[in-house]
Amino acid sequence: MARRGFAAVFRAAMRFARLVPHAYASWSATLGTILGAIALTNLVVRSFHLSLVELLALLLDAYQKTFHPPIAFVFSWLPIPLPAGMKDAVLVYIAMVGVLYRGLSYRGRPVDIAARFARPRLRMFAGQSFAAFFWPYFIVPIFRRPLLLVRDKRNRDLGRLPPMDPNTLQAFLAGDVGEPRVLCDARELIVCYLVTLLGAMVALLLLNAAMNQLELGFG
Repeated sequence: MARRGFAAVFRAAMRFARLVPHAYASWSATLGTILGAIALTNLVVRSFHLSLVELLALLLDAYQKTFHPPIAFVFSWLPIPLPAGMKDAVLVYIAMVGVLYRGLSYRGRPVDIAARFARPRLRMFAGQSFAAFFWPYFIVPIFRRPLLLVRDKRNRDLGRLPPMDPNTLQAFLAGDVGEPRVLCDARELIVCYLVTLLGAMVALLLLNAAMNQLELGFG
């Protein structure tokens, strides 16, 4: 039993490792993860009053000076100033827009699939942007039922297939619409983003703790 459990964990880890390069082929996901990790780290540091080493303190100070003023300006119409923690929360939300931009794209009715992939790029971009910006709403149905992300033979995104029965799926994949192949379940991609985001935050906090211990050891 333990061996089977270890094998299942190993297979999941290997699949995750193979998915990461595809997940971060998008600049929006990369920048969103970096911004989100720093914003989350700053939020945790403020919430738990953690001490910072000089290097990380400089990083978070530069982040606050760069990103907090625009958020304060956008919400300047509020009767009270936005607390620093709320600014971090807003930035985490914005970062998730970038991170989930691809994973929440290509929503639509399961009509003519071939025509669906021939939609104008501007329309596709508008749909992606809308779904990504309102990700708390659009993320719910993805976790209720799997939607398959597909790519063409040149490894370019074709989008997300609407729900369909297995026979229809096989017929589509055997067709000639860009010679599509299944990349992953949309839920796997979103979990990959979330795990990477949280992992980057934990890595920053662990780095800070390790450097704190070094400073104490040499102090």
